[in-house]
Parts: sequence; structure tokens; C-alpha cells
Amino acid sequence: MLRRAFFLLCLWPSCLFSAAPYLPITANFELRADETQWHIVTKERNTPVIRCYFYQGTNAWGGTNWSARFKYAKDDGSTNMSTITGTVYTTTGTSYTAYYTNGYAWTVTGVTYATYADFQATTNTFQYEFNKWYSTVLLNTGDYNISQASGLITVKRSPEL
Repeated sequence: MLRRAFFLLCLWPSCLFSAAPYLPITANFELRADETQWHIVTKERNTPVIRCYFYQGTNAWGGTNWSARFKYAKDDGSTNMSTITGTVYTTTGTSYTAYYTNGYAWTVTGVTYATYADFQATTNTFQYEFNKWYSTVLLNTGDYNISQASGLITVKRSPEL
């Protein structure tokens, strides 16, 4: 009985921190298409989650029913791009903003959105090293496509694997 209790006590902290590490990027769809918005650096044969947060200007973009793909290739003229299909998450929460006019405080309740996509790489996603390849996040729903946000991705050698 004491062994089980000790085992569960040792296992419990690992359950609290079991989420996989991720590489965060931000996609702002209001910026010009030729602006580099991120530079991801990872290692060959690693399996990172690339987490992309979506913005429209300074506001978090709250899209529902959209699909997302992370695409990359040697340059932006490539017609054959590698693709990682993402899972889109939209969360909402209540925020409070206080406005002060003539000494009075007014509270406004609003809804905030946090939309992001997780792109899970697998062991064969980044099989070899490359430097500063073009990458983009493509969002689409129905007949609408947007890939305004783009950046770079570098994959370094990984001799330990």
C-alpha cells in the first residue's frame, strides 16, 4: 500500500505538466504580405507543435469554422509545398474595461477571443536540415482563403537523434 501511494505521489506532478512543448508564432493578417512575421528554428527529426496565434491588427481574431494548414517550401515561388494540417481552437472569455469620465468609473463587459492553431510535426516532417525556407499559414472556410501571414523556417542538424 505504501509503495502505491509513493508511486502515485511521484506520478502526480508529471500529470500536471504533461503538455508537449510548442513553438509559438503570431500571424497578423493585417500586415503586408511581404513582411516576415516569424522565424521558426527547430532540429531535424524533432516533432514540435507549432502554435500559431491569429490577429487582425491589434485584436485577437475570433474565427470559427475555419481550417488551417502550415505550408513551407524552399522559396515563395515553389508550386509544391509541404503541408502540416492544423487543429484550430477558439476560446472566449469575459473581459472588463474601466472608463473614467468626470471621476466616474464605468465597467463594460465584452467578449475576448483567442484563436490559434496547433500544427503537430511528425518524425518525418523535418527529415533534413535547411535554412530560411518560406513558410505560411493558410486559413480557409468555404470559398474564402487567406495566406497573408508568412515567415521563415530553419531546420538545424540533430546529431543526437
